[in-house]
Amino acid sequence: MIYIFVDLEMHAIAGKHKEEKTICNREVIEIGAVMLDEELKQLSTYKRYVKPEYNTVVYNNIRRLTGITWSRLASADSFRHIFPRFVEWCESRGTDYKVFTWSNADRDQVTKELRLKNMESYDTFLDRWEDFQREYSSIIGVNRPVNLEKALNIAGIPFEGEQHDALMDAENTAELYRLTRDTEAFKKSIKEIKSLIDDDDEPLTSSLGSMFDFDSLMAELSSNRDES
Repeated sequence: MIYIFVDLEMHAIAGKHKEEKTICNREVIEIGAVMLDEELKQLSTYKRYVKPEYNTVVYNNIRRLTGITWSRLASADSFRHIFPRFVEWCESRGTDYKVFTWSNADRDQVTKELRLKNMESYDTFLDRWEDFQREYSSIIGVNRPVNLEKALNIAGIPFEGEQHDALMDAENTAELYRLTRDTEAFKKSIKEIKSLIDDDDEPLTSSLGSMFDFDSLMAELSSNRDES
């Protein structure tokens, strides 16, 4: 089994494209991904900028958030060209693989953009995508989504690199996934969660009793991995 972690950065479609915006509000402008083998060792990385079809500028808020400028996008290929190559990269080690994202937002974006650009033939590729954010929230026993930075903090892992860089986000997600599969390390790090929750101005509501039932939690994780 190959494990692939993906992150996308997106940009709004310009307001003048009203018909297109009824299908999809944004376009992918960066794809970042990391590929791990069955032992969760890194095999390869993927990073590409994507030139939008329905905008000719990068809005200031997106530039400040991601550091992406129009000069980086202007010479890039379009989603129509890059996405098929990305699928080929994902399948470069065979077809026994899963794709993980942090939340379903990226999967939803790709679904809509494929429809907008008449590329529905790739819809089946999305059947392999899983929401690791949801799994992680379940693992630690919280009933609302946790952003990636906080999830890493809870696990005692510093965020490496710049946030909202697609490859860096993907690599940090992969590192968090590794830790959740390392029983002893995860047991040790997750014990810090209660103090983080208590210090949070907006506490994570949770079932703390079940959160610390490590033996059953880890047995379930191990079982899930064996089945995959």
